[in-house]
Amino acid sequence: MTTVMEARALTKDFAERTVLEAVSLRIEAGRVIAVVGRSGSGKTTLLSLLAGFMLPDSGTITGVSDDWRSVAIVPQTLGLLDELTALENTSAPLCLRGVPQSEAETTSVAILGELGLHDLADRFVGEMSAGQRQRVAIARALVGKPRVLLADEPTSHLDEASRTLVTDAISRRVDNGMAAVLVTHDPGIRGSANFVLELGT
Repeated sequence: MTTVMEARALTKDFAERTVLEAVSLRIEAGRVIAVVGRSGSGKTTLLSLLAGFMLPDSGTITGVSDDWRSVAIVPQTLGLLDELTALENTSAPLCLRGVPQSEAETTSVAILGELGLHDLADRFVGEMSAGQRQRVAIARALVGKPRVLLADEPTSHLDEASRTLVTDAISRRVDNGMAAVLVTHDPGIRGSANFVLELGT
């Protein structure tokens, strides 16, 4: 397997409390890593470090972190713009990369449809349910064909049908070589992952 990102001995402290201590992780193309653990065990902190949102107190991250366009993240807060439509939120990363708007919208419509949101493409995100918003955030992350997907609880607000749409969409891309690191309490994701990293044990 090709290693696309590797974390070595990551340690992060907050207010004199060690949240992560010497955590190492090899992220390989075509594989899913499920990150599990009790609340406060450092799952979200690990994802933030891998995404480059914060720096570790010690340890290193190498690989595609040198090109952050290859890494997509779905944070728990989702980070969507409520005043934009689902289509505008999803196509924004492509437009920022210089993709023509018509091409960006065509690509975005396709992935929104894949996630069961085709009829909601023109709806403002601020008018959507939590589950619909979550799927828009996942569409936005996947639209740029990342080499690594980092997602924090990607199925937490979803019913069974929507959860299947999301996990199938991720699985198809993993089959085509994308790596996925998924912080989750979802037993289905944990059970199908290639590797489970349990924090706080």
